[in-house]
Amino acid sequence: MKISSILKSTVVAIALICASVVLNTQSTYAQSSKTLHATVTASEGSDITAPSYKDGPEALVSFITTEVKYPESAKKAKLEGKVVVSFVIDENGNVTNTKVVNSVNKLLDAEALRVVNAMPAWNAGSENGKPVATELKMPIVFALPK
Repeated sequence: MKISSILKSTVVAIALICASVVLNTQSTYAQSSKTLHATVTASEGSDITAPSYKDGPEALVSFITTEVKYPESAKKAKLEGKVVVSFVIDENGNVTNTKVVNSVNKLLDAEALRVVNAMPAWNAGSENGKPVATELKMPIVFALPK
C-alpha cells in the first residue's frame, strides 16, 4: 500500500484533539493532549484534506476514554507512561497498519494497540479530491493518581 508516496515536497502537519487516558481512583477519564498528528507529503499546488474522525474530535476523545481499560497488572506494578501508536487511515477510511512507535511496557502497549484497532472507520484524507492513505500517530498516556 502506498502511503502518500506519490505526493512530494510540502509537509503538512495537523493537530487534532486526542485523549490522554488517566486513571482516577474512581474511574478512567480523559485529558486533552491535542497531539494527534497527521503528516501528508503533497506536491506543490495540491489541495489536501487530512483524515478526520467521523463524529469529530470530541467523539474521538470519548471513544478513547470509554474503550481504554488500564490493565490491572499494570496498575499493581505502578506502570505509567505515554504509548504512541502509529496507524494508517486507508483510502476507504479504515484503520490499518497499527504499530507501537513509542513503547512503555508490553501491557500498556497492547492495550493502546487494542483500542486503536477497535476504532471505527474515519473520513479518509484526500489530495485533489481523491482519497489517499495517510499515516497518523496517536499518543495514549497511562497515569496513576499521585
